[in-house]
Amino acid sequence: MRRSSFSASPRRLGFETLEDRRLLTIIADTLADTFVQVTRTTGLETTVLTADAAGNAKIFYHPNDELGYIDPATGDLLGGEFFLPDTSSVFVLDAAPNGNLSGLTGVTYSNSQVITPDGGATVFHRDGSIMRSGGDWSYDAGATMFSGGNWSWSNGNALLTGSVAFHPNGAALRNGSTLYYGGGGTFQNGEVLNYPTSQTLKSGDNYFYEDGEDLRTGNTLYHPTGGVMVDDEGAVYNENGDLSLAPYTR
Repeated sequence: MRRSSFSASPRRLGFETLEDRRLLTIIADTLADTFVQVTRTTGLETTVLTADAAGNAKIFYHPNDELGYIDPATGDLLGGEFFLPDTSSVFVLDAAPNGNLSGLTGVTYSNSQVITPDGGATVFHRDGSIMRSGGDWSYDAGATMFSGGNWSWSNGNALLTGSVAFHPNGAALRNGSTLYYGGGGTFQNGEVLNYPTSQTLKSGDNYFYEDGEDLRTGNTLYHPTGGVMVDDEGAVYNENGDLSLAPYTR
């Protein structure tokens, strides 16, 4: 898994990125081992929802490049990293508090617009529109982000209502203890994980490829072609069955 730091550019307020740390330390402190993360971006504005089947959720909001990421539930300013598996289509964002909006009284954006005049109770977007007023949050285009205990995406669709979480397209992401893909298929139900095709990914301690072939059974890992990749003694094999010289770290 590759790791790349992110930071707003220009991050005029000088917030630092996270120091090197164990993968997803902050998220893992409040979420189960299996979780889902979805984002919606419009221009420079991004909302990130991370949720698990146990009812936990975290929301990160990036209103503009100068302010960077915020935890709107606390007003914390966030430094962070994103984690890239070996794919061009998946990344996971992790973040840690690095100051708070309450400490930005009188601080301005580069265009001289004040960020907050009153310790974070009122917060403005870079264009002067209201971002936060008391306990309510708004997106830059004026759409409601949070009001009356409910969260919304920037397109107006529900994000989090009670314990029910939603994808930006309006489909349920979490209902009860079940997690869903944006297309409606089940991702997690109890200890069973599924691919978007409904093929089982994990059941108990066993993992499967998307075509249903074994990926891991017990301590044995398999190649997609069916041959043993790593046996229960830790020996590594090439797809043709020959013993590999590459070591395996469990």
